[in-house]
Amino acid sequence: MYALRGINLHYRYKNGPMALRGVNIGVRLGECVVVFGRNGSGKTTLIMVLAGLLKPTVGRVEVFGRSLDELEELRRLMGVVFQDPGVQIVGPTVEEDIMFTLRQVYDEAKASRELERLLDEFKLRGLRGRMPHRLSAGEKRRLSLATALAHNPSILLMDEPFSDLDPLELDDLLERIKELKPKKAILIATHNPEIPRLIADRVYILEQGKIVGELEGSIAYPRRLREMLKSSSRPGH
Repeated sequence: MYALRGINLHYRYKNGPMALRGVNIGVRLGECVVVFGRNGSGKTTLIMVLAGLLKPTVGRVEVFGRSLDELEELRRLMGVVFQDPGVQIVGPTVEEDIMFTLRQVYDEAKASRELERLLDEFKLRGLRGRMPHRLSAGEKRRLSLATALAHNPSILLMDEPFSDLDPLELDDLLERIKELKPKKAILIATHNPEIPRLIADRVYILEQGKIVGELEGSIAYPRRLREMLKSSSRPGH
């Protein structure tokens, strides 16, 4: 069974173009799926629709086989890391930012215990009193991941999480995702052709709002991804 599944997803922005056109996609527990596509291909819209933050114009989203439309509480099974970590920052310090989420689901005592665990797990203990907006790109990404996972969701959606990271920060995030994968269903959107073969079990290729190809992660080499995108852009495709 898919932990998260999008079925025939279409989405049109008000007075705008059709951003998704018939997308079928799924991810299982213990699996990392990557959606690869150029900027403007519809990746962010797809993440927002799958997360229940946008309602599809046509189609439906299922979480463990149940429609997201029918059970709003299913959204609590998902955590989202947005492309811009700044949009997730709500607290004046790293500690308060994480605690804001923890207090939504736990009493104060358990929230405090979970805070200490997350600070250690995401290497944020030395930054707990720091203002989030003064963190480096990698530190902000670790904070956004900690807050997305604070309520222990089964499904993790990540939109361009590798943007603006230096090589060490990139390696650290890849290792963190690999550690999380056995207990989560993870879906990552990226325009970076180097990422899929490093982390993905499966890769969906998105172009102009449509899935134009699917590959096993082990053979999703950058050249092959680029060739598939180029082929999908030719007349008649």
